[in-house]
Amino acid sequence: MGRRKNKNRSVPQIELVEGRKNGKDDDDDDDDDSTAEKQEEKIIEILVEGSDILLEVFSRLNPQTLFKFKSVSKGFCNFIGQAEFAAHHYRNCKAIAGRTLTGLFFQGKEQSNLHDEELRLLDKVDFLPVESEAGGIPDPSLEFLKQRGNTEGVEILDSCNGLLLCMRYTSNTPIKSYFVCNPLTKQKVALPNPKKPYNRISFALMADFDHNYLKYKVLCLFKGSDNTYSKLMILSSETTGDWMVLEQELPPVSYEFLNGSKAFFNGSLFWDCIEGHILVCDFNVNRKKDRCKLIEAPRAPLGRCLWKSEHKLHCYCHGFEDEYPEWTLTINDDGKQDYNWKPEKSEQFRNLTDDFSAKLDSDNWLIERKAKPRIQFKIISYAPESKTLHLFIPDGIYAYEFTERRLEFLGSFRHCRDRVFHSESCVSPYVHSLLPIQNTGRADGEAEAATEMKKVRGRHNKRTPQCQDYTLTG
Repeated sequence: MGRRKNKNRSVPQIELVEGRKNGKDDDDDDDDDSTAEKQEEKIIEILVEGSDILLEVFSRLNPQTLFKFKSVSKGFCNFIGQAEFAAHHYRNCKAIAGRTLTGLFFQGKEQSNLHDEELRLLDKVDFLPVESEAGGIPDPSLEFLKQRGNTEGVEILDSCNGLLLCMRYTSNTPIKSYFVCNPLTKQKVALPNPKKPYNRISFALMADFDHNYLKYKVLCLFKGSDNTYSKLMILSSETTGDWMVLEQELPPVSYEFLNGSKAFFNGSLFWDCIEGHILVCDFNVNRKKDRCKLIEAPRAPLGRCLWKSEHKLHCYCHGFEDEYPEWTLTINDDGKQDYNWKPEKSEQFRNLTDDFSAKLDSDNWLIERKAKPRIQFKIISYAPESKTLHLFIPDGIYAYEFTERRLEFLGSFRHCRDRVFHSESCVSPYVHSLLPIQNTGRADGEAEAATEMKKVRGRHNKRTPQCQDYTLTG
């Protein structure tokens, strides 16, 4: 929303109508109330229109407070609902220290069959606020994505910059519907079903601010026909087409390595999904060939975490005493785009491992430790202004402050007690955003899903005509 110049602006005059003081009946009272409401609404509209001060003040408020203002009048509701206001609010929130993480979505996942990478038992979606001032989510269980209540489930596949990539499913049908949604505004955009639905392994979502909207790109990794290779396909909100399958073949991957972290840096996805390497995927839709490459990853015998901070891509390596724990990526952008990892001789991250290990020992989580233990934590976010890291382990969320080396337990999830989960795939970082999702002609997906349901019902009835109660969902 551009700033308006109001130096010579004339303020419209408001003529206040004074009601009769004597001899009023009930109809007169109703008329007076209606007139007062109209006058109040007109005053608010004048305050809102062209007010740079109001824009700056409101765009720094948390969403919970803004929703209260929206309920006050249509003027405030229209003002706050504009895409230009949402963009201003998004930029200001990104600039304020501590607004890099609102909370975390959590969903416990267990493999029901060790030989089947697709079948997993899923808990309900849970949300843990990290920033108390920002408020919570109006529908933390994402019930707004369901059509048929408790007969359906929702699985969170990934998250990025205020958007979630979700799949809706039921246990007795192969039909799955995919959505990109904003859990704060409950806006959802349906995605076409990916090709090779039974070979898909994992998804990644990239969302970024562009021209008052959040545009998104979705990446799907799937197995080749004989499981000797894997391939990628991409879907972009900037086009209305179907998934685009990339020609390149990648080494075969297993579910074990797909639990690695992801980070978006320099317009590309960096994904720790292949042993000893980082998969780099270029999301430039105009590039048809060589969009993916594998770069050697820093040695991390006990696991690694990727995250972006201060325009750098960082890699934290869980290793031994004689190994650097932190590395940063440098890109020689001379047309060849050579990638090199540079060790950071930072005592802060050395202290992180020691302090976290001491915490584990003090809580009797590790009884014996002959060498540096395997610390299965994931770095969720880093706020350089406050020098604070947010870490996730299956027990819950921790904040680590570098200056005083203070480790604070922030909270745990309702569904993770006394259970064994795939820790790297259970948590999705989230930050509030009022921005609308870029939607190039796609509906909310219910009509498209219903059409797909009819096709599957027909195929299923041909195979099993005796089944009359087969419930399908989009």
